Amino acid sequence: MPDPVVRWEINSRDPAAQQRFYGTVFGWTTTVVDSASGYGLVETGGTPGGIGPEPHYGTRIYVEVGDIPAALDRARAAGAGHTEGPVTIGSFVLGVFEDP
Repeated sequence: MPDPVVRWEINSRDPAAQQRFYGTVFGWTTTVVDSASGYGLVETGGTPGGIGPEPHYGTRIYVEVGDIPAALDRARAAGAGHTEGPVTIGSFVLGVFEDP
Protein backbone atom coordinates (compact mmCIF):
# COMPACT_ATOMS: atom_id res chain seq x y z
CA MET A 1 0.00 0.00 0.00
CA PRO A 2 1.33 3.50 -0.77
CA ASP A 3 2.09 6.04 1.94
CA PRO A 4 -1.27 7.61 2.89
CA VAL A 5 -2.27 11.26 3.01
CA VAL A 6 -3.01 11.94 6.68
CA ARG A 7 -3.72 15.66 6.62
CA TRP A 8 -3.81 18.67 4.30
CA GLU A 9 -3.87 22.43 4.69
CA ILE A 10 -4.93 25.30 2.49
CA ASN A 11 -3.03 28.46 3.37
CA SER A 12 -4.77 31.69 2.47
CA ARG A 13 -4.60 35.47 2.79
CA ASP A 14 -8.29 35.32 3.77
CA PRO A 15 -9.01 32.04 5.60
CA ALA A 16 -12.65 32.91 6.36
CA ALA A 17 -13.36 33.44 2.64
CA GLN A 18 -11.62 30.16 1.76
CA GLN A 19 -13.60 28.31 4.44
CA ARG A 20 -16.89 29.74 3.10
CA PHE A 21 -15.90 28.90 -0.49
CA TYR A 22 -15.11 25.23 0.21
CA GLY A 23 -18.17 24.94 2.43
CA THR A 24 -20.38 26.22 -0.40
CA VAL A 25 -18.74 24.18 -3.15
CA PHE A 26 -18.25 20.85 -1.34
CA GLY A 27 -20.31 21.09 1.86
CA TRP A 28 -17.22 20.95 4.08
CA THR A 29 -17.68 22.16 7.66
CA THR A 30 -15.04 24.24 9.41
CA THR A 31 -14.54 24.75 13.14
CA VAL A 32 -12.38 27.80 13.83
CA VAL A 33 -9.94 26.79 16.58
CA ASP A 34 -7.85 29.98 16.68
CA SER A 35 -9.98 33.11 16.54
CA ALA A 36 -6.94 35.40 16.36
CA SER A 37 -5.62 33.84 13.15
CA GLY A 38 -8.86 32.39 11.80
CA TYR A 39 -7.35 28.89 11.52
CA GLY A 40 -10.05 26.26 11.16
CA LEU A 41 -10.15 22.48 11.22
CA VAL A 42 -12.07 21.15 8.23
CA GLU A 43 -14.22 18.03 8.13
CA THR A 44 -14.65 16.67 4.63
CA GLY A 45 -15.97 13.20 5.36
CA GLY A 46 -12.51 11.92 4.38
CA THR A 47 -9.00 12.94 5.32
CA PRO A 48 -9.16 15.85 7.80
CA GLY A 49 -7.54 19.16 7.04
CA GLY A 50 -7.26 22.79 7.90
CA ILE A 51 -7.65 26.22 6.34
CA GLY A 52 -5.76 29.13 7.78
CA PRO A 53 -3.37 32.02 7.28
CA GLU A 54 0.20 31.43 6.25
CA PRO A 55 2.98 33.56 4.83
CA HIS A 56 3.53 30.97 2.08
CA TYR A 57 0.16 30.60 0.37
CA GLY A 58 -0.88 27.37 -1.29
CA THR A 59 -1.78 23.82 -0.36
CA ARG A 60 0.21 21.46 1.82
CA ILE A 61 -0.26 17.72 1.85
CA TYR A 62 0.96 15.63 4.78
CA VAL A 63 1.91 12.04 3.91
CA GLU A 64 2.75 9.41 6.51
CA VAL A 65 6.03 7.63 5.74
CA GLY A 66 8.10 5.13 7.66
CA ASP A 67 11.46 6.84 7.04
CA ILE A 68 11.49 10.63 6.65
CA PRO A 69 15.14 10.99 5.55
CA ALA A 70 14.65 8.30 2.88
CA ALA A 71 11.45 9.98 1.66
CA LEU A 72 13.27 13.33 1.41
CA ASP A 73 16.08 11.62 -0.52
CA ARG A 74 13.51 10.15 -2.96
CA ALA A 75 11.86 13.59 -3.33
CA ARG A 76 15.22 15.25 -4.11
CA ALA A 77 16.07 12.51 -6.61
CA ALA A 78 12.69 13.03 -8.30
CA GLY A 79 13.30 16.78 -8.70
CA ALA A 80 11.97 18.37 -5.51
CA GLY A 81 12.98 21.92 -4.79
CA HIS A 82 13.81 23.13 -1.30
CA THR A 83 13.82 20.34 1.30
CA GLU A 84 14.25 20.44 5.05
CA GLY A 85 13.96 18.02 7.88
CA PRO A 86 13.37 15.99 9.75
CA VAL A 87 11.92 18.77 11.91
CA THR A 88 10.18 18.22 15.24
CA ILE A 89 7.13 20.41 15.95
CA GLY A 90 5.46 19.45 19.21
CA SER A 91 4.80 15.72 18.99
CA PHE A 92 5.16 15.61 15.20
CA VAL A 93 8.29 14.86 13.20
CA LEU A 94 8.12 15.91 9.57
CA GLY A 95 10.08 16.65 6.45
CA VAL A 96 9.22 19.38 3.99
CA PHE A 97 9.82 19.61 0.26
CA GLU A 98 8.55 21.64 -2.67
CA ASP A 99 7.39 19.55 -5.59
CA PRO A 100 8.86 20.40 -8.99
